[in-house]
Amino acid sequence: MAPTTTVRVHASTRDALVRLCEQHGLSSADLLAELVDRREQDEVLDQMNASFSRRRADEAAWRSERAERDGWEATLLDGLEQL
Repeated sequence: MAPTTTVRVHASTRDALVRLCEQHGLSSADLLAELVDRREQDEVLDQMNASFSRRRADEAAWRSERAERDGWEATLLDGLEQL
């Protein structure tokens, strides 16, 4: 078991945490770890989406992106018919 610590939260947050732990059969520590992991993943996805939005806004960069994707997509079935 990993070391733990105490975290101060609002009473309503504690109540929601208890409710979610009961619903999912998890400890508070495990549920909080899962929620933090999910938040970190969401932030990475948000950053990726922002990066793609900036790239799409640059016509030359987006043409380059599409050309590279088209090249890779042409290889998707290379050799699979032999399997």
